[in-house]
This record gives sequence, C-alpha cells and structure tokens, in this order.
Amino acid sequence: MTPMIGAGRVRHAMCALFVCALASCNAFSGISDYSVCPDCGGGPSGDASDSSAGETATDTAMETPGETSASDAKDSAPPDAETGATDTGPVDTGCDNDTDGYLSTACGGLDCDDLNPAVNPKADWHELARPGAGFDWNCSGGEEKERTLIFECKPTGPGTCDVISAGWDTSPPPECGVTAKWATACQASTDGSACSRVPSSLSDQIQRCR
Repeated sequence: MTPMIGAGRVRHAMCALFVCALASCNAFSGISDYSVCPDCGGGPSGDASDSSAGETATDTAMETPGETSASDAKDSAPPDAETGATDTGPVDTGCDNDTDGYLSTACGGLDCDDLNPAVNPKADWHELARPGAGFDWNCSGGEEKERTLIFECKPTGPGTCDVISAGWDTSPPPECGVTAKWATACQASTDGSACSRVPSSLSDQIQRCR
C-alpha cells in the first residue's frame, strides 16, 4: 500500500522549493523561520496532525461493519435451557462434580444430585430407587412410571378377539420397582362370548421409574 502523505508535508516541500529559488540553496540550509511561507502550516508540527488524521481514517476504514469479536460473541451466548450452562466451553467442574454435563442446583442448574452421574434431567428408567431419595432419577420432583397401560382386548367376531393394547394384567399399574404380570395376547372363550389373556403371553415385568 502506498503511504499517505499529509497535506501539510506537501505544502512544506513546495514552500522549501520557493525559498530556494529566491535565495542560495546553501543559505537555505540554515533557515528555520517558516513564516516566509504562511501556507507551510507552521512547519513539521502541522504535518504530524495530518499524518495522525490519515492513520485514524485508515484504521476506521479497515474495520468491517457489523463485525463481532469472538469475546463479544462468547459473552452474549444464551444459557442452555436444560443444563443451565452458557455455551462458552467445558462445564465448571466445581458445579458438575459427577461430570454428567449438568450443573448442580446449587449453581443454578437442574442436577439434583451432583455426586451421581445417573441422576440428571435426561436420566434413564431404573428398576431400583435412589439411595434415600426414592425413584426421582430425573430431578422432576416426583416419580414417573415407565409403563401405565392396562391390558385390553375385545371380541371381533364369533370365536375371535383382538388386542386393543398390551399392558399390565392388573389395574392400577404396579408401583415403582414392583414386579407384576404383563400381557400381550388374548383369546376367545369357549362359547365365544368373551375374551381372556393367553396364559403363555404373560410375563413378569418390573415397573421402572425415573
């Protein structure tokens, strides 16, 4: 890029040529009074201000409109709805002692047991309760049962039945951690007036919760 030359420097050079034309060039070497050329801007000081202005204009022109620095983008990142963390890098281990990716409730997060990685808002279903804390594995504040459907079938014609839904053989559904029968098929009674579970379709299942 060609360096910018301030207007003051140009005027100063022209003034020097003018003076040299009127006097001896050897005598000109001792000239320090710039008043002989009023347009010279008072000497080198005027030139410095022009140079500063040029540099400022150049710096301003190099900036990209609407450009956001990485630090600004980092500060403006929205908090994650589930973890309570801001997407600015690894989760602070002081607020995620079990390293399951969820901040503890003490740090404003949703992990109600920061010492157990199996306990978090996305917890899986469990057959066993948490030690001293029931079946609330997903920190919802209650126990959520995995399966609540009750087995149902109905006659569809003489001597035939169709399953409406597989489900528990008893009503209401078993409590968390309790084993009960789960039915998947039905059959028509001997006289074809009713439907019943097919004994071989019954299996023992544990009600899992979270």
